[in-house]
Amino acid sequence: MLKRRILLATTAATLLFSAAATAQYKDEYTVSTVLPSAFPWGQAADKWLSWCGSAQTGAST
Repeated sequence: MLKRRILLATTAATLLFSAAATAQYKDEYTVSTVLPSAFPWGQAADKWLSWCGSAQTGAST
Protein backbone atom coordinates (compact mmCIF):
# COMPACT_ATOMS: atom_id res chain seq x y z
CA MET A 1 0.00 0.00 0.00
CA LEU A 2 2.86 2.40 0.82
CA LYS A 3 4.55 1.64 -2.52
CA ARG A 4 1.33 2.45 -4.34
CA ARG A 5 1.01 5.82 -2.59
CA ILE A 6 4.64 6.68 -3.35
CA LEU A 7 4.15 5.74 -6.99
CA LEU A 8 0.95 7.80 -7.20
CA ALA A 9 2.58 10.82 -5.54
CA THR A 10 5.62 10.58 -7.84
CA THR A 11 3.42 10.34 -10.92
CA ALA A 12 1.31 13.32 -9.84
CA ALA A 13 4.39 15.44 -9.13
CA THR A 14 5.93 14.52 -12.49
CA LEU A 15 2.77 15.48 -14.38
CA LEU A 16 2.44 18.73 -12.45
CA PHE A 17 6.02 19.84 -13.09
CA SER A 18 6.05 18.75 -16.73
CA ALA A 19 2.85 20.73 -17.43
CA ALA A 20 4.34 23.84 -15.79
CA ALA A 21 7.56 23.53 -17.78
CA THR A 22 5.70 23.07 -21.08
CA ALA A 23 3.56 26.15 -20.51
CA GLN A 24 6.62 28.43 -20.38
CA TYR A 25 8.39 26.99 -23.43
CA LYS A 26 8.92 29.31 -26.39
CA ASP A 27 10.39 28.37 -29.77
CA GLU A 28 13.59 30.29 -30.42
CA TYR A 29 16.13 29.81 -33.16
CA THR A 30 19.45 31.62 -33.48
CA VAL A 31 22.44 31.48 -35.75
CA SER A 32 25.99 32.50 -34.95
CA THR A 33 29.09 32.29 -37.12
CA VAL A 34 32.48 33.97 -37.20
CA LEU A 35 32.86 33.59 -40.95
CA PRO A 36 31.95 36.37 -43.39
CA SER A 37 29.56 35.94 -46.33
CA ALA A 38 32.46 34.97 -48.62
CA PHE A 39 32.47 31.50 -47.03
CA PRO A 40 29.71 28.86 -47.29
CA TRP A 41 28.92 29.01 -43.55
CA GLY A 42 28.53 32.79 -43.78
CA GLN A 43 26.26 32.43 -46.81
CA ALA A 44 24.13 29.90 -44.92
CA ALA A 45 23.86 32.32 -41.99
CA ASP A 46 22.69 35.08 -44.35
CA LYS A 47 20.05 32.77 -45.83
CA TRP A 48 18.91 31.77 -42.33
CA LEU A 49 18.54 35.40 -41.32
CA SER A 50 16.60 36.26 -44.46
CA TRP A 51 14.26 33.32 -43.87
CA CYS A 52 13.76 34.13 -40.18
CA GLY A 53 13.21 37.80 -40.93
CA SER A 54 10.40 36.97 -43.33
CA ALA A 55 8.90 34.25 -41.12
CA GLN A 56 8.82 36.19 -37.84
CA THR A 57 7.38 39.50 -36.79
CA GLY A 58 9.90 42.05 -35.62
CA ALA A 59 13.33 43.00 -36.82
CA SER A 60 16.23 40.59 -37.17
CA THR A 61 19.64 41.86 -36.16
